Amino acid sequence: MLRVGEDSFLAVPTGWAVGLVVCSAWALGACSMGAVLLESRDV
Repeated sequence: MLRVGEDSFLAVPTGWAVGLVVCSAWALGACSMGAVLLESRDV
């Protein structure tokens, strides 16, 4: 199992499906933030 930092949620052994969902959510959030920042800077 993957254990990231000291996060209480990620520290609990979870299924790979849950980990995949969490990683996907982080990726989408990062991508959205990057797009918003680029748009706001009018690059």
